[in-house]
Amino acid sequence: MEEKEIRQAFDKVDLDRNNIINKKEFIEFCKLINIKEEKIKEIFSEEKNIKNDDSYRYEDIKVLFVEEDSVIKEEDILESFKTLDKDGKGSIAREDLTRLGDFFGQVTDEDIDLLFQAYDKNMTGRLEYDEFKELMLRTSELK
Repeated sequence: MEEKEIRQAFDKVDLDRNNIINKKEFIEFCKLINIKEEKIKEIFSEEKNIKNDDSYRYEDIKVLFVEEDSVIKEEDILESFKTLDKDGKGSIAREDLTRLGDFFGQVTDEDIDLLFQAYDKNMTGRLEYDEFKELMLRTSELK
């Protein structure tokens, strides 16, 4: 989630404009940015996110949501690519993509066909790093 969206939602609930909201306002803030109730409960259950006075500064909230939901990092993409490049040829074969199920749940042959149609730009039957990177960046945008 982008910082601008976080700021706009925070400003809607921070009526006194002191950059601090209480627990009730925090719950309303979460609803404004479409955080599911289960996630809100998880946030409250994690000690590091709760302050004794149940107040939340904008800076703390920004870190909690902007960093947590940030775009996938280049080093994570590279690590994933290396993991899937089973034969070490610098590209990912179709059969290697079945391992995506380990990360995303069940992946069907049809899913893999669609991925290759969309991202195998040079039509080699393998995904080069740049193609895989584009796939991962687009996937992270959809979350």
